[in-house]
Amino acid sequence: MKLKLVFTILFGLLLSACAQNLRILHTNDSHAAYEPASNGQGGYLALEYHLDEARSERRNSLWLDAGDMQTGSIISSLEYDGLKGGAVLEVFERLELDAATFGNHEFDVSEAHARALTQRAAFPFLSANILNPDGSSFGRAPYQIFRKGNTKVAVIGLTIDSLPERVKPENVAKLSILPYTDAIDRVLDEADAASDLVVILSHNGWEADSLLATQLDERVDMIIGGHSHLAFPVAKEINGIYILSSGSHLQYLGQADLRIKQDRIASFDNRLIPLTQAPADYHSKLAPFLEESIGELERKLNKVVGILPEAFESDKFRVTTSILWA
Repeated sequence: MKLKLVFTILFGLLLSACAQNLRILHTNDSHAAYEPASNGQGGYLALEYHLDEARSERRNSLWLDAGDMQTGSIISSLEYDGLKGGAVLEVFERLELDAATFGNHEFDVSEAHARALTQRAAFPFLSANILNPDGSSFGRAPYQIFRKGNTKVAVIGLTIDSLPERVKPENVAKLSILPYTDAIDRVLDEADAASDLVVILSHNGWEADSLLATQLDERVDMIIGGHSHLAFPVAKEINGIYILSSGSHLQYLGQADLRIKQDRIASFDNRLIPLTQAPADYHSKLAPFLEESIGELERKLNKVVGILPEAFESDKFRVTTSILWA
């Protein structure tokens, strides 16, 4: 019995000393972009294909989304399963998203709607700095530990602290928005002690993320960011912390390959994968759901609601100020 115990302890120590491989996939600011853009890239089906490809190459993969998956196309206005934007959640669930943080656009409708999105999603929305009146996280948790192979990854969620200025004030009036460092300080010791890698999943914007990195220490390894719609082909490194962002509207899937040894990143490599369309022989599990959802949308949108007496010329410069909040 003692020999078995000694072997178990030694085996555990050997595993902890060995380098562990991990692939992190990341998206942000997809804005319900279910179709390819004019350049032929993007859309949910392209995302499905490239996720499958990336996961098939590396078994230990974690997919994180840095917010604003809602608002931007008509599919986010579709009521699915009794919830506006429910079809977007369904897509991300079927594609097996591991975790997300809140973007400002998740609060576009109301607090109750944002809460319903959280409750409906099979994946966790994580938030360390948006708090309920009782002080609990507005998300499912402030952070969560994910085990991939022998690697434990702590993911801490953060959302832009100017949220009351970016949505209708009443949508967040009952909530408290903590400063970033205050929110992180509340959970970082615990998250770091329980994990091999600490990732901040942030919808704060590049400027805020880069400043935040200067205020953190070696307990934080990486920031995956959103809000600024910036695509970093090569990760930024500030104060020893890698900062990644994959652009917007599903033009790219971010991919970072890491070797982790003794709670440190021993090697790091990242790239942006252009979300080109899947080959003709690819079997999509998502396509039937999208066809049904889009078909329902088309039936609603193709109804004649009025007739203009003269031709209407669209003007892309006549937009509402809401575009400034993207």
